Amino acid sequence: MNTKELILALAGDVNYLTQKDISHLPVGKEGENCGGCTRSGLAIMAECAVFTDMTTKILKGESVAFQPGMFDEMTAKVTSKEIASEELNKSFDAFKAQIESMSDADLAEQTTAPWGEPMPKAKLAAFTAAHTFYHDGQLNYIQAIHGDDQVHWME
Repeated sequence: MNTKELILALAGDVNYLTQKDISHLPVGKEGENCGGCTRSGLAIMAECAVFTDMTTKILKGESVAFQPGMFDEMTAKVTSKEIASEELNKSFDAFKAQIESMSDADLAEQTTAPWGEPMPKAKLAAFTAAHTFYHDGQLNYIQAIHGDDQVHWME
């Protein structure tokens, strides 16, 4: 398995598993936070869609950095599990299409992550999938808080 195949497989698997967990967010709780500084499952998925879109732009050679309020528009748009699922799918489809279009040399090129760290594009691509997978764990935690102890990935 080469680098491109690994990134595509990782991105596909992470999106698939996260989609399972989006669909199992507790009904009526998907837009609520769990107290303190937490965010809702929908807000978390909005961030994942925006971040994946950001890194797709960087992989295309655009310069992108974190900006205040950059997640606000998508967070306002994502008002249901269905919209969260659709937006995450769209962002991962565009991300995977960009990876498909890249050569090994393209993936080895240096770029700058949105937080300012220089890295190869392949590392940023892998980080993008890892970012969503991290947040998928938060969806699992939201499910557990509301009494769902099931692993929905095998359904």
